[in-house]
Amino acid sequence: MKTIKATCTDGIFASEATELSIANGKAEGVVTAKEAVERKCRGRAENASWSFSVLGVKLSAKEQMTISKCYVLLDRGNLDKPWKTLLKTAFGKWNFSGATTHDQLMDRLSRGISNSASYYDEWNPEVGKTGSLYVDQKQNPMPLSVAGMVDAIDKGTAKIICVEAAGLMEYSASVLGSGGVSSRGVGWTETRKTTNAQGQEETKSWRSGHTWCLYGGKVHNPVPYNAGPTNKSESDYIKDGLKSDENRSNFTEPGGRYFSFNK
Repeated sequence: MKTIKATCTDGIFASEATELSIANGKAEGVVTAKEAVERKCRGRAENASWSFSVLGVKLSAKEQMTISKCYVLLDRGNLDKPWKTLLKTAFGKWNFSGATTHDQLMDRLSRGISNSASYYDEWNPEVGKTGSLYVDQKQNPMPLSVAGMVDAIDKGTAKIICVEAAGLMEYSASVLGSGGVSSRGVGWTETRKTTNAQGQEETKSWRSGHTWCLYGGKVHNPVPYNAGPTNKSESDYIKDGLKSDENRSNFTEPGGRYFSFNK
């Protein structure tokens, strides 16, 4: 025999029969997938099986394959080129495997980001906090280093603020198969008692704010730690959460936060 036909029959992809050349008792080649079998979110074709036939007669053979790229498919309109680190993080740290709907995908994404980094609590340079590591908030749209942030999250060294988490969630949702995610936020005046260098108590005020994501009319809050998705509308979230702190006043109207994503 000089050739053999191989097809991928389940897993992520289904392929047409591909004729492979045989040399020295081995068939080598590439089988290209054409269609997604199931509308599920998977990281790799771990459960794919291969069928081999000669002259139409099915053969039993040792199954062996190497996965070189990973894809996630939910909607044809939201495909992006593979990004190894993002997919590795999504399936290794954010528990994406097995998500079958956009809602499940979004819930796992917001919970995953919430639990995969440490956060600046009530970020404010006036009280000793440092600036953003991955976003430039002085520009509009704000340049966001997605690759740097995901790499740090994958290594367990990420330290981010709310606007970075929201931008990461918005971008990741698009790449991983779910559109319709917007980053939103409000600002306010924060007034609190602090202790100065001389140990004296004094009251200070500064401008502060918070950013979250909106999906399907509900708030997804990637920070603070373990926040994740909520079942609240934006207005209820602001009223019950942000405005319930008596140290805050002079709230702005909620508005969009816009990014230019640097991969």
